Amino acid sequence: MTNLAVPPVRKRPLTPTRAGFTSQSASPSRPLANDACRPATQEGSSSAATAGTMKPDELDFPMPPEIDCGGPAYEENFGVPRMATFEKASGEVRLGHVDDLLKHLDPGDLVVLNNSRVARTGFHGTIRSAEAVIELRGFIDGCDWAATVDSRVTVEPGDRIAADAVDFEIVRAAPGGTGPLWIIRFLCEESLMDAFLEAGHTNGDTRTEQGQAASRLRSVALPTASSILSRALLDELGKHGIRTAEVTLHAGLPSFEKNIIDEERIDLHRVPGERYSISAEAAEKINGALASGRRIVAVGTTVLRAVESAALSGLPLTARSEWTELAIYPGFTFRVCNGLMTGFHPSRSSHLALSAAFTGRDLLFRGYDEAVRSGYRFSPGHEITLTLEN
Repeated sequence: MTNLAVPPVRKRPLTPTRAGFTSQSASPSRPLANDACRPATQEGSSSAATAGTMKPDELDFPMPPEIDCGGPAYEENFGVPRMATFEKASGEVRLGHVDDLLKHLDPGDLVVLNNSRVARTGFHGTIRSAEAVIELRGFIDGCDWAATVDSRVTVEPGDRIAADAVDFEIVRAAPGGTGPLWIIRFLCEESLMDAFLEAGHTNGDTRTEQGQAASRLRSVALPTASSILSRALLDELGKHGIRTAEVTLHAGLPSFEKNIIDEERIDLHRVPGERYSISAEAAEKINGALASGRRIVAVGTTVLRAVESAALSGLPLTARSEWTELAIYPGFTFRVCNGLMTGFHPSRSSHLALSAAFTGRDLLFRGYDEAVRSGYRFSPGHEITLTLEN
């Protein structure tokens, strides 16, 4: 690893809107509704338009044809992953490597990771002696998943699926998805479900090999940003007093499949719901960083969505496990995070809208342009961005 020297601590004034806590309100007992979670203020973005007026074409970035943003990872051996840093206070763009994270953060700052692991998603079974192909699309709760079930027989609620060492039940139809989507239930203990979901499967998720902690296998899409930070880099952060916390958001395929905004206005786009949880330990670390005015850097859009969803119930944060349908577009007021690490995202995508909300469209697109001119390929797992408010 290179460039691990850390400069002297930069003294920064406390941010008035983040230094104190608002009153605590009760945790919602139902999934968060998009309309209720879409703020009307402009605090999170330097762009002139808010979600209520922004059109999808304002999120068009002219991508060179050789770049497949969000596509399969580019196979060039980059060595240390490359990182573009966007500094909101100065408007500067700095191109370097992910190890430069040590240069940008101070002792006491907090880096928040997503520890959800990627599950085995596809398998074969039988329904009433007919072959069936099952693909998990997202985790719901307990032993329940959203899934597609393809079979020559008509699938109905109450049907049982036999697959390998476990059985499933078709609970009910589920709205959304690409094709018929069902809620299916593993008819076994969670420990056996975990073993089934892990059997012979990695799906590119190398965080366990890297030594980074990870929770149960409940994601069906890889939280790429959290996977880009190696154990060695995390250890170096710790040696220099930069703390880490872990939250969980189980990424579902619909969040990626329904990622492109084709509605008339971006605020009309609905982001599929996902389950997240924040432990008491993580909440305590985040609250401590808030109270002391330290940076809180969300590693990935999943972390940002989880933490800011929890903050809608009030601060300080408390331990929770719930469902979120929070959509983050320009105009969103960020209550907790003042740093974001995320990949490069394609035009008109909800992930790009989230990045524009946090970074500001003008700075974001200028940074994208400088990265392209410097040979970046926007390769997932190899290239990432870092935005810091100060």
